[in-house]
Formats: sequence, C-alpha cells, structure tokens
Amino acid sequence: MNAVSGQISTTETNISSLSTEVANLEADIPNLENQVVSTTNDLNATIEDVKPGVGVDTGWETVSLDVNQDGSIDANDLL
Repeated sequence: MNAVSGQISTTETNISSLSTEVANLEADIPNLENQVVSTTNDLNATIEDVKPGVGVDTGWETVSLDVNQDGSIDANDLL
C-alpha cells in the first residue's frame, strides 16, 4: 500500500511539473514567433546584400568559370 501511495505521489508531482512546463512553453510561443519574424527579416536582408551587383564590388560575383570560353564549364577550364 505504501509503495502504491509513493508511486501515486511521484506521478502527481511529475504531472504537476509537466503542466508547469507546458504552461511555460505556451507562454513562450509569442516570443518564438517574433524571433521567427526577426530571423526571416535578417535572412531576407542578407540575401539582398549578397546578390551580384550589391555591396562592395570584389568581382567574385561576376567571375566567369568558363575560362577557355568554349561555352561549357568542365575539366578543360582547369588547365
């Protein structure tokens, strides 16, 4: 009887703890949604910044990999 009573008490404590954790996670949902929006905006800004012709011109965006100008990029361009 004592063992069962102890298990019930432990289970009730676990349920209470899980209920608190669920409530905390539910309360954090708006913060996470805001982080998704902010991260999406940051990603979109980064994508715009790295497009060819934007930002500092280092030439890397427009380099031709077709070194021998034969119309295809293949092992012959490595020679």
